[in-house]
Amino acid sequence: YDQYQKKTFKIKNLEVGVYGDSHIKGGVDTKIINDKNEVSITQFSSDGLPLFYTTRMVQNHLNQNSNLKCIIDLGTNNLDTSFNLEGGKFSKVGYTTHLSNNYHFLSFKEIFSFFKRYPFLTLQSIIKGSYQTNSYFNSGVNLSNKMISESDKNDFDKIRFKYDSIRKIKREIELNFEIKKLIELVKKNPSSQFLILSPPEHPLYQKISNSSRRLSKLLFELEKFKNVRTINGSHIFESDSLYKDYSHLNNFGRVKFSNWLNNNSVFIEFLNHKWIRKI
Repeated sequence: YDQYQKKTFKIKNLEVGVYGDSHIKGGVDTKIINDKNEVSITQFSSDGLPLFYTTRMVQNHLNQNSNLKCIIDLGTNNLDTSFNLEGGKFSKVGYTTHLSNNYHFLSFKEIFSFFKRYPFLTLQSIIKGSYQTNSYFNSGVNLSNKMISESDKNDFDKIRFKYDSIRKIKREIELNFEIKKLIELVKKNPSSQFLILSPPEHPLYQKISNSSRRLSKLLFELEKFKNVRTINGSHIFESDSLYKDYSHLNNFGRVKFSNWLNNNSVFIEFLNHKWIRKI
């Protein structure tokens, strides 16, 4: 049930699904997209959701509806493997939250790999998840009127130091693990249509992440697959008034970005036409 659109969607009848984390959940307004294009579309995004779980959710939905078109969030924040896949001291809450909500999308082998690393935390997460209803209800959008303020800008150095410190923490999972899973998803479903979408990021966030070139290169490589289109919107908006923080759009930004997508030729073609391109 999409609480934003106040509609119930059946996956087997759905035309377009939007998948990812808070960046796309606060960036793509499904009401605006639907009003302009008259397509059934809903969000399956979730705050802080690792790309790995996104790929598993998409595969599950494609198994139910092979005609489903999938819009997948890919930003600079996805280029490093998510700490929410690790149950260490820095990420226990994120680990349990997302495993609880998404364990039913995983294969036995994948669940077993989590058990091997974090047995008690994994068991706790699965038991907790068996009582949750998040799979059936989705807020559909992140709403925020907040804008980046001068005090936020004054704290830029502190925020940058925080991100730099996080990047120095040793990861237990391979750096490109989640990107490899995204590529596997695309290869496994050659007849399905994917749009890999990078939502806007504030110019200061691009300095923090320092991964814009990596993102552009990855999108270029993904575009080589005949069932993939890409849109890199990460650099299109600079105004502070459109962001609630350095990496998330606010209500004004969401509306502007959604209208921008409605006038983007790649987006229009993806929604309204079947396309086949040669590699």
